[in-house]
Amino acid sequence: MVYLQEQTLGDAVAEFKKAATLEGGNPLYIAHLGIAYAAVGRRSEAVKILGDLQELARRNYVSPLWKGLILAYMGKRRMRSLKRLKGAMRIVMHL
Repeated sequence: MVYLQEQTLGDAVAEFKKAATLEGGNPLYIAHLGIAYAAVGRRSEAVKILGDLQELARRNYVSPLWKGLILAYMGKRRMRSLKRLKGAMRIVMHL
């Protein structure tokens, strides 16, 4: 996340890609890779990550926050990303 915050986005993509591979499909690292792809404008890769997360969600918990952040970084700040973020906030508020 530091790479994303410091705007060294090429490094962020490389690091999250490595982390997602090393962690064997951990949704957290896959989501961060999707966010990094979206932040650098690699839309098709970000969309693929959204699909991967949807598939993972059939077997494991995948936070709607991660999907919402990918969509927000892709510039889809409308209903879909807000809906996902709102769902994530509901979950957090119940913890």
